[in-house]
Amino acid sequence: MKKILLILSIIILTIIIAGSIAFNRMNKKLQSLVDIKVRTIDLNFIEDGTYHGTYTVFPVKVVLEVIIKNKKIEDIKIIEHVNGKGKAAENILKHIIEEQMIDVDVIAGATYSSRVIQKAIENALLKK
Repeated sequence: MKKILLILSIIILTIIIAGSIAFNRMNKKLQSLVDIKVRTIDLNFIEDGTYHGTYTVFPVKVVLEVIIKNKKIEDIKIIEHVNGKGKAAENILKHIIEEQMIDVDVIAGATYSSRVIQKAIENALLKK
């Protein structure tokens, strides 16, 4: 019986340690989003059309479409947004469209999702 309890304790301890390591790695990746740069894109060089972009930093993922018309961002449609508590980040879209630039202030309380949305837009517009 003691042997079974010892083995069970070792298994539980291993799971806790592995979970802690995974959580710390995920948290570091998410924290890196705070300082990541968003490129300035000159819309004068972007042809009219619909551009598809994605960006993922686990556990946040965004798939979207950017619609360019007359050298302006006319609309941005989110196809998929895995966000945890970052749903509010989708409000950044109206600011990007209003200011006609990607690098606008992130939405408070949804920094990670905001930055992932910005990077997905950047990826869409940089596709050749």
